[in-house]
Amino acid sequence: MKKVILSISMFTLFVSYASAKHIHIHREGSNDGVHYNRVVEHSTWFSHTLTCKDPGATTCAWATTPVVGGFTADEIESFVMDKIRNGSASGETNYNGTVLVKWTYDVNGVLDIEMTDEF
Repeated sequence: MKKVILSISMFTLFVSYASAKHIHIHREGSNDGVHYNRVVEHSTWFSHTLTCKDPGATTCAWATTPVVGGFTADEIESFVMDKIRNGSASGETNYNGTVLVKWTYDVNGVLDIEMTDEF
């Protein structure tokens, strides 16, 4: 009986960890904050990264927009951009009770946004 309970506990722990999503957006070096020379998207089952660097003509956008906690990365990024426009260059918040969001934006225009549904 103890083995069954331990097995169920281990399985539950694994499933809860494995279902957590992590999304990272990094933007650096654009003249307008939208267009870049290098746009790289990397995705695994539970991790998604969008990296955009150096001035160029390519729009920094997801080919396939990931979803975390029922919200698209674009939706959460728009929320963060509103925070930055309103003076919060860095911060951490719980977006709609399901997504932990952290961001930093510096005077050189470097933006990092981290999103996760794992608290």
